Amino acid sequence: MMRFGSVISSPRGDLSLEQALVLANIYLENACKLQDHQVALVLCHDTEVSLSQMKKAAKGTKDRALHDGIVTIYSELSRLLNSYGYRSEAKAFQKKSENWRGRVHEPKPPAETICPISSMDSIKDTSHSTSVISLPLRPPPPPPSPPPPPTPTPPPHSSMGQRGDSVTLPLDIFPMNVGTRAMDFNPPEPDARLGNTTQLACSLEPLHARKDDTLHPAVTICPISNMDSIKDTSHSTSVISLPLPLPPPPPPHSSMGQREDSVTLPRDIFPMNVGTRAMDFNLPEPDARLGNTTQLAYCLGLLQDQQVLEDYNVDPTVRNWLRRIDHDERARLKKLATDVIRSFKITQFNDAKAIAEVLCLVPVIEKEDFRYLFKEFYMGIDQSVLLDDYQLEGFGQLIQYSYPGYLESDDLVKVLDLLASRLRDTHHQSTYYIHNLTKTVSYVLDAMADAGIKDLDREGTHEPLPSRKSGLGQYQLIAVPSEAGSSTLLDRVQVVQETTDIESRLRQLRRQRLRGHGSFVYIPPQAKASLQASDEHRFSLMEKVKEFLDSDKRVFLLLGGSDAGKSMFNRELELDLWQIYNKRTGSIPLYINLPGIDKPEQDLVAKQLRKAEFTESQILELKKFRKFILICDGYDESQPTHNLYTRNRLNQPGEWEAKMLICCRSEYLGVDYRDRFQPGDQSQSYLFEEAVILPFSQDQIHDYIRQYVSVHQPLWRAQDYKSVLDSIPGLKELVKNPFMMSLSLDVLPLDQAWLERGKKRLGEKNMSPQARAAFENLTDDGFTQNGIDFLERLSAQIYKEQDGQPIVEYSRFKDEGSWKAEFFSRGDEKQLLREACPLPRRGNQYKFIHRSFLEYGLALSIFDPQDWRNEHRGTSHEEVFKAEEGSASNSPLVWRNLVNEPSVLHFLEGRARQEPVFKRHLLEFVELSKTDKKWSTAAVNAITILVRAGMQFNGADLQGVQIPGADLSYGVFDSAQLQEADLENVNFCGAWLRQVDFTKARMGGVQFGELPQLTHGSDVLSCVYSPDGKSLSVSLKQGDIIVYSTSNWEKGQTLKGHDMPVWCTVYSPHGSQVASASSDMTVRLWDMDSGTCKEILTGHTERVNCVAFSPQGDQVASVSDDKTVRLWDIVTGDCRHILSGHTAEVSSVVYSPQDNLLATSSMDHTVRLWNIDSGECASILSDHNDKVLDVAFSPQCHQIVSASYDRTVRTWDADTGRCILVLSGHSSHVCSVAYSPKGDQIASGCEDGTVRLWDAETGMCHRTLTGHTSPIFSVVYSPKDDLVASGSGDKTVRLWDISVGASRSVSSRHIKGALCMKYSPEEGVVAARNSDNKIQLHDMETGALRRQLCGHSGTVFSAVYSPQGDQMASASADMTVRLWSIESGECQGTLTGHSKGVNYVVYSPKGDQIVSASNDGTVRLWDPASGDCRQTLSGHSEGVLFVAYSPGGYQIATCSADKTLRLWSVDTGDCSNILNGHSDKVRSAVYSPQGHQLASASDDTTVRIWDVDTGTCNMALTAHSRGVTRVRYSPESDLLASGGLDKTVRLWSVASGLCRAVVRNFQDSIFDITWSSTPEGNNLVTGCKDGSVFIWQVIEEGDLCRVSLRWGFTSDTVNVSGAMIQDVHGLSQSNARLLEQRGASGGSVDLLHETSKKLISLVRRSDTTITR
Repeated sequence: MMRFGSVISSPRGDLSLEQALVLANIYLENACKLQDHQVALVLCHDTEVSLSQMKKAAKGTKDRALHDGIVTIYSELSRLLNSYGYRSEAKAFQKKSENWRGRVHEPKPPAETICPISSMDSIKDTSHSTSVISLPLRPPPPPPSPPPPPTPTPPPHSSMGQRGDSVTLPLDIFPMNVGTRAMDFNPPEPDARLGNTTQLACSLEPLHARKDDTLHPAVTICPISNMDSIKDTSHSTSVISLPLPLPPPPPPHSSMGQREDSVTLPRDIFPMNVGTRAMDFNLPEPDARLGNTTQLAYCLGLLQDQQVLEDYNVDPTVRNWLRRIDHDERARLKKLATDVIRSFKITQFNDAKAIAEVLCLVPVIEKEDFRYLFKEFYMGIDQSVLLDDYQLEGFGQLIQYSYPGYLESDDLVKVLDLLASRLRDTHHQSTYYIHNLTKTVSYVLDAMADAGIKDLDREGTHEPLPSRKSGLGQYQLIAVPSEAGSSTLLDRVQVVQETTDIESRLRQLRRQRLRGHGSFVYIPPQAKASLQASDEHRFSLMEKVKEFLDSDKRVFLLLGGSDAGKSMFNRELELDLWQIYNKRTGSIPLYINLPGIDKPEQDLVAKQLRKAEFTESQILELKKFRKFILICDGYDESQPTHNLYTRNRLNQPGEWEAKMLICCRSEYLGVDYRDRFQPGDQSQSYLFEEAVILPFSQDQIHDYIRQYVSVHQPLWRAQDYKSVLDSIPGLKELVKNPFMMSLSLDVLPLDQAWLERGKKRLGEKNMSPQARAAFENLTDDGFTQNGIDFLERLSAQIYKEQDGQPIVEYSRFKDEGSWKAEFFSRGDEKQLLREACPLPRRGNQYKFIHRSFLEYGLALSIFDPQDWRNEHRGTSHEEVFKAEEGSASNSPLVWRNLVNEPSVLHFLEGRARQEPVFKRHLLEFVELSKTDKKWSTAAVNAITILVRAGMQFNGADLQGVQIPGADLSYGVFDSAQLQEADLENVNFCGAWLRQVDFTKARMGGVQFGELPQLTHGSDVLSCVYSPDGKSLSVSLKQGDIIVYSTSNWEKGQTLKGHDMPVWCTVYSPHGSQVASASSDMTVRLWDMDSGTCKEILTGHTERVNCVAFSPQGDQVASVSDDKTVRLWDIVTGDCRHILSGHTAEVSSVVYSPQDNLLATSSMDHTVRLWNIDSGECASILSDHNDKVLDVAFSPQCHQIVSASYDRTVRTWDADTGRCILVLSGHSSHVCSVAYSPKGDQIASGCEDGTVRLWDAETGMCHRTLTGHTSPIFSVVYSPKDDLVASGSGDKTVRLWDISVGASRSVSSRHIKGALCMKYSPEEGVVAARNSDNKIQLHDMETGALRRQLCGHSGTVFSAVYSPQGDQMASASADMTVRLWSIESGECQGTLTGHSKGVNYVVYSPKGDQIVSASNDGTVRLWDPASGDCRQTLSGHSEGVLFVAYSPGGYQIATCSADKTLRLWSVDTGDCSNILNGHSDKVRSAVYSPQGHQLASASDDTTVRIWDVDTGTCNMALTAHSRGVTRVRYSPESDLLASGGLDKTVRLWSVASGLCRAVVRNFQDSIFDITWSSTPEGNNLVTGCKDGSVFIWQVIEEGDLCRVSLRWGFTSDTVNVSGAMIQDVHGLSQSNARLLEQRGASGGSVDLLHETSKKLISLVRRSDTTITR
């Protein structure tokens, strides 16, 4: 130390620059020599202090040697500290060294540049960077004269008064902006660069408002703190104070008054409005990352003052921000502050930034955090070897800004003792430490005074100060800024929080998803239970999904058309679920766009969470502890090949716990689709549920329009939209689709759809000159047409190159030169067209906003009517097609098979209906395929579109057409010529193929939806499949059991032994044995290898109705009319148990698959469950109100199904015995019931001859199978679940292929229970009844339900239109006649008076009277206006079945079950004549147009013609083989048409009585006949009970009539009667047998209906043909 000499003994402030540099070098040299690191660190710090004293003066000189010396010292300090392990401090010194190395070459900073002045980071403009803002709290002493020793400054909440150099003014004396400041600066222009920080400070306004009745805070315009201040070097004396959010005011009982040199103004003079805050920040979005700690403090300060701020006119941005901050966000911000505080640790060489961060938060932290911080500072100062000036000053500020109650008196005493001790220890050290220690002591003493602590010894505590006054006078604090770019405490805390805080990340996700919803029109959709369910059984989809979420089910499949509104519903569901999300108990809704996920069958949830920017640790925690609701959209677009639920192992141990809702377009699913969705194996099918979105109802359409007008406020009113929708043909049906509804409303007020809107939007956009020029070029050339052309070409390329995958990835480097470059390169015109089209971009992916745009674009590329008209105006179709034949090969119709593209077909179907030229275009493709195979694909598409569009090919010349794989389901091809046609794999389900010539056609793989029936010589009482499905056993009424091979349906064994009817057969579990139950009171066991009877089990005393094997095959149960159940040992034949309890005949028995229960049904109206081991009755199910004929267990054992005479099928919970569902719809006794092998479907057979397939979950009827003509006694599924076999009293077994169906939903086409028809060339309506006693009015052309009339409580027997067509009358078993408004569907009146059911009702010719016929034997005449009964006609001895008015309305004829007709005078009510002659019930009668004849139809198979005047029978027409139901005269009265139960219609000559024509092969009995006159001649319209309607053209040719089908609306059963199948190729043996059974033949066909040899003739006729 001898080397120091006079330098050391001199105060540092007196040293020259050279001397200060020497001193620094001395300190450094000694530090390098020491082995003791602690002492060396002290010397290093002294080196830094010496440099700090000289730095400011050194900056003003250009002495290169001086600068080099400073550089060398800093470099050596960096090296030394690095060797000690203090890397961050070493790095800081190295940076200072680099900064000083370049100072000689730097320009002189401007005068107003502000030096670093605080331990808190200063505001620094780096264009866009954000740093912690310094909040200066005290100015340094102004040079050159030294100030007196610092006076302790009270904290803002101190009661000691204001400093003498300040003026206290109440806050509200200032108007909106704060008044004149001590320093004035030119205010900067908006967005201009500020000259210095002080200018920035003066541009900000202070705001801090608190409501307090005792003391109002004041605005301090002068320096307010001892901490570093902002100083403008161009003005020597002034500073600007920038206060933090103020602590609460002091308590009102403070005893110390205001200082004398301050002025206080009364509060009541203040205006209400307050200026803006001194410091302003961008307020962060909830859950967003904060830029710095001061921003966090600002936000917390606003939240603390929220109640006060709400009462002032604060900035709307602040007010809105406060209102958007919810409880979770408040908690997050507070936790951030706490985590920042808790991450702070006092260490050697603490970073000034860290201390500044925690001090910034002091006014807004809780007491616990303050106590932690206080403890850290205390321990740091107490335990540190080397005092740190930042710690000392920070500790002082912590104490200064402590809230009342945060500091205890004991704490302050301890702090004072510590500081006094350190002050004495530093007596001979640098004045630098003494200065800061003294300041801190002053803060502590002030705080102690505020706390009322007595006996303060200020002089003693400051005792070391007098001898150091001169040194303190020379001291000027200059803070060293922390290293630029280093992370802050807040940064580190936020990184940790973002990594670990799941709820914060979930809140961000929630807000992102809720923001993404925006405002849109939403109408809650209605749905039905399945594709096959009736539209009338609708329910709220949202309620159904909520029920699913509350249940134990796992997968919900939502189906619907391409634009049915599935995605809109998903958004609404997600919004609803996020709004009710509860982090403690709720499931997390996770929306997943499946097409955007690569391989969604693997790790689906984690992939979606990664896309949402969750970390791997967060994903792992979510997987372990959270539940999810997965909303999976776009299943059909992603086209996964596996079950998403099972492949992702959802709800398996250690896997994701989730429910899954999957949305898929119903058009893309085959018949057997549930395996692709349901969780687990078949035993878990009960965990699966589905629903189908229904089109908008009229009420929903009106609601949508009202909401649309309210939300978007277009130019049109709601009424304008409604009027247009009503006026445009077909548009009202189109807008039942939600997407098309939205699109239509957007487009209607404009001239050109979305492209016009896109054009307008682009025209208003700021563009570059090049883009503007491109836009003008496109506009000049027709912007909209260019856009449509772009859409067409792009859609076609996506289908051609990507097989219709809607997402296109484009990379400029990889895809340059490919087809993608034509659409996605950087050209201005292409970019404008992409913007105008709905083709948004995400990253390098482009995707249409909805797949329907892609499909619509493809349809336009096939046929754009506007484009076609523009190009071929004035040119004939034949000339155009011939000219374009060469280019037609580029059409997507040629290279893309569209049979499995239902949405594209839907668009094209509409085009074919509306554009005759497109229809002719399609027919030309069909014609071309006859001679050139290259047109085959186009022909397949063309004929599929035409059939869907309702075109009928009756008598068409289709010889040689090549249409393999075409979908011709439900097409009408009456008498068509298909010789040598390629029909391989064509779908003919439900097609009308009567008299079609298939000679030499290729028919391999064709599908008809049915297999050949098995015909027997006796009633079929039972049929059952073997367990392996290789055989089917049929038991007959005559006593035989016949076994068929299912491979070829050939007869195998015949088991003989029973001599009375065999009511039941059943296979053993392994299929080696069969048990049979018979009316001979025995059960027989048969060996299937030998076909011999092994055992006869006797004991029952009456007929045995049913038998069943136990699941193990060691036991047989049988039930009998003797009311008992017997359990038999298979090996010994002994009866083990007799179960008694039923009080009537026991009809059926079945074992539970688990072998623990036995179920039996009985004529006593009950089902009983028995415990097999004990023989006890475990439960009685007694909800049926009539005999129970059959019972079955579900494969999963949890449910039971039963069939009853009460016309219902019921399902039951096997555990509780509760009735779950009642399946209604059959019109007679239900005889048999069965579960499908998967348990998802139920089949029931009925005495009405129908088989119904029901959804086991919802109870909806999927399908009704018609064809049997007698009661069905047995139904059974094949083990493969693809066939249903039904055995009937008509001596047949029918085999229904339930795996085959049409590619489109046709359930709405079927009209069951038809009652009457109303037909004219302009309109066709069929009225039908359903099982709920409702009347449904169907469009005859499409089958669509127009109106439903509800009100009858009994079966509806008749319905008839009024002559004016505005009203309908209906007759019902409930003994009433009801009058209905056709327009509204409302019941306008109920006519009561009959004492039994009403069979028929009819209007008078003028419509002023109604006549009803009843089973009570009376006829009543009613006034339809008043509902009064005018007359009651009595005379018939039995029920009256029918009534008819004479043409003049003066007479009525009645038909009765008493076999007579009666003629009555309308005026008098007298019976003028009784017509006798029929030998059975008279079903109907009709007057001739002239009124002089009456024709009647009877169950005696005859039609009789009577003279009205004399009552004599002129002739009896006999040819029908069964009862005749309807007769009708032709308009000219020369022909009489009759139809009957024999499924034929006959035309009779009225003059001769000869039958002039017979129309055969209807699928069901005729219920109505009517005639219609057209310019081409007379049409005969026939309606069948199955809902099919046909229009026949009748042309008289001599003694015969030629009857040809013009149009037909068929049922769902294929009709091939009279078809020719000679020399066909590839037709399977099974299909050949089916066709032969249905009336096809291999011989020549009598072609009574010649057709044109050229298809063009069909084209010409098609313009006048009525289409569906």
